Amino acid sequence: SAPLLSAVSVSLKASGVNKIVYQLLNSDNFLLHHFTGVLQVYSLLDRESTALYFLTVRAIDAVTRFSADTLLLLEVTDINDCFPKFQQDSYHIYIPEDTEVGTVVAILTAVDNDKGMNAVVHYSLTDKFFKVDAKDGSLILQQCLDYEHSDFHQLTVFATDSGVPPLTSFVSVFVKVINSNDNAPFIMASTLHHRVSQDILRGTFVGRVLARDEDGDPLFFSLTSQDDNIRRTIAIKKNTGIISVLNPKLLRQFKVISVNFSVDDGLHSTPGVVKIQILPSNTGAPRFAKSHHEVILQ
Repeated sequence: SAPLLSAVSVSLKASGVNKIVYQLLNSDNFLLHHFTGVLQVYSLLDRESTALYFLTVRAIDAVTRFSADTLLLLEVTDINDCFPKFQQDSYHIYIPEDTEVGTVVAILTAVDNDKGMNAVVHYSLTDKFFKVDAKDGSLILQQCLDYEHSDFHQLTVFATDSGVPPLTSFVSVFVKVINSNDNAPFIMASTLHHRVSQDILRGTFVGRVLARDEDGDPLFFSLTSQDDNIRRTIAIKKNTGIISVLNPKLLRQFKVISVNFSVDDGLHSTPGVVKIQILPSNTGAPRFAKSHHEVILQ
């Protein structure tokens, strides 16, 4: 680039006996002094738009009007006047939380329209979970993600050219962490205790297994006891964890029954135990020790 009306380091001289007049034939960007042959910049130059100018200069004999033409090639030198520009105004990235450390999750490219070292861009970022390659703009995961701890990260990546003085621009990067099934179901108590009467009816509610999954995955409950008598006696509802009596007659054979179960989220499984104490039937009414009592009041 060049300022207006600055003299270009070109002085055009033509030889002749008579006085010579100079004329510029084909440019609106430059001004040629008719009598001295000094070439000046007439309008702002932008190397990024036009780097080369091909000018035709004519020298005219003021007396004979004879003339001669010459071709002048001007190259506009670069100054660092362009900021690095990212290819997008912002970046939106979606990353599974189980992505391995060291994975390149995006490439952020900024272009500088200057020339030479003025166009050489390096990148920078300060963040706990991500880093950026200074040379090629690769965005790299440097620490494990945890959806349950934080499902969103906002980064600011800088691009700085190598000019003097350097020019810097930045872009916002929005990272959305996608949940992965990386947590096993959690049972509120590993061993559950319940009491039931031996005269309980089929289908009677005994208790319920309470569990949760930090990933929010649906949970499924199932019996894992290998004893066929237990599997025929007690049932657990697959979607709710509700425990009920399947066969009251078989239940009366036990004083205490230990039921093994598991909670599954489709990938991980957590075991648990339900202990059920079977109480004697409560069929008798309360009875006094004596049929009648005598009390003397004074």
